[in-house]
Amino acid sequence: MAMTTNLLATSKAVKLHGVRFFSSFLSRPNHFLACRLPQSITRRVQTSCCYRETSYKSPEPEPSSVSDGVGIIRFLKGKTYLITGATGFLGKVLIEKLLRASLGIGKIFILIKSKDQESANKRLYDEVLFPVSSLLFLFSFLFSFHQIKIVSIKKIVSICSTQIISSDLFSHLKQMHGRSYEEFMKSKLIPIIGEIGEENLGIGSEVAANISGEIDVVISCAGRTTFDDRYDLAINVNALGPGRLLSFAKDCKKLKLFLHISTAYVTGKKEGTVLETPLCIGKNITSDLNIEHELKLASEAVRKLHGSGEIKKLKELGIQRAQHYGWENTYTFTKAMGETLIQTMREDAPVVIIRPSIIESSYKEPFPGWLQGIRMSDPIILAYGKGQISGLWGDSQSFADIIPVDMVVNATIAAMAKHARTYEPYTFFQARFDDTNTRSLIQEMSMEERKIFEFDIKSIDWEHYIVNVHLPGLKREICKENSS
Repeated sequence: MAMTTNLLATSKAVKLHGVRFFSSFLSRPNHFLACRLPQSITRRVQTSCCYRETSYKSPEPEPSSVSDGVGIIRFLKGKTYLITGATGFLGKVLIEKLLRASLGIGKIFILIKSKDQESANKRLYDEVLFPVSSLLFLFSFLFSFHQIKIVSIKKIVSICSTQIISSDLFSHLKQMHGRSYEEFMKSKLIPIIGEIGEENLGIGSEVAANISGEIDVVISCAGRTTFDDRYDLAINVNALGPGRLLSFAKDCKKLKLFLHISTAYVTGKKEGTVLETPLCIGKNITSDLNIEHELKLASEAVRKLHGSGEIKKLKELGIQRAQHYGWENTYTFTKAMGETLIQTMREDAPVVIIRPSIIESSYKEPFPGWLQGIRMSDPIILAYGKGQISGLWGDSQSFADIIPVDMVVNATIAAMAKHARTYEPYTFFQARFDDTNTRSLIQEMSMEERKIFEFDIKSIDWEHYIVNVHLPGLKREICKENSS
């Protein structure tokens, strides 16, 4: 019988006003977003539970005496993956770590929306391995040094596509493989034409039959993350998408694990200690929720609404339905629907669900401060730096629920290796959750595994992370976008 457990992390969380945020990289040098308060960095306890009574003050388990620990490297060796959402922030960092941590890794099939294979290959290189911003930087570099005179854009793109190693995210892999790096990457990363929002994932029957015999692990990273998204699109991708992917995974003959990236906020608006169990309609989700009805409601709205106000009304519908059932927004509501469908459909398939809170720049890997785009908490920092706000109201006892992306990736890989025959929701959320199972997993890991796959959030110096890691990373990202 599959056991239901949560894995959570305990950290020294940063209070809202507890860290001094420098903004010298913007228009207001030597100003602060917030000033230090006494005891600004405090420990916040988190909880997890399984189908048994849980002690919220349980002692830490003894370190494992097994030298192999969880056996992460052994598990990764030779495994072949199918990953959705690979062009996203978390997906890219996950792929980089899998390739770097296991030299004996098999293929990584990447689901990419594209019209044909040539376009899919190009999108893989441009968006995953060689982002557009890097292309533009190279263009300006070449022209500024007069190394080329008249060269067509097509020719430049051709040059850049053969140098996919230039993406800074993969710089360590470039150093590891040297001249064989490009060959290595092309042999491991295989784009598959498809779409998470289509039936059968939009994968051709012949291709599906070929790759389903190779895949060991299916990882669901795709999702629409806009809080006030159109209701019809959010349901199609966030609610129904994981179910489509799970259906495909169950047809994979060698399947060891289906892993789904969710969010810590799927529990909705709940007070007090939240016991993390699988989401199930009629148990910890109101029995009034009918996903088929919500899908019909969204489809009917699309049919009736036309004109310039269509998108706005579909967004309003999503918020309205989410708040009606006890969620803050369309994103968390539809992600919760997705989890319930996984629970309903899984049968005996091995499933792990990862529930991170707000994912921000890397703490250490592949290097400190790696960031893609402007993340969740960054608009506030940027608004202050630009002089658009002078401060903000907040509870001085509240916490910033953020987690570095590399911590999420390392915990995901460790959980993947540990729990390929069980059903495990894992949450990384700096509030209200017991961390017994997280501490147990960490203690089971060997010292070498802890070094390679570090995710003990207690080890984070949050002031150092915000001031010396995240903000410089944000500065680099802003400069990169401005140059684009």
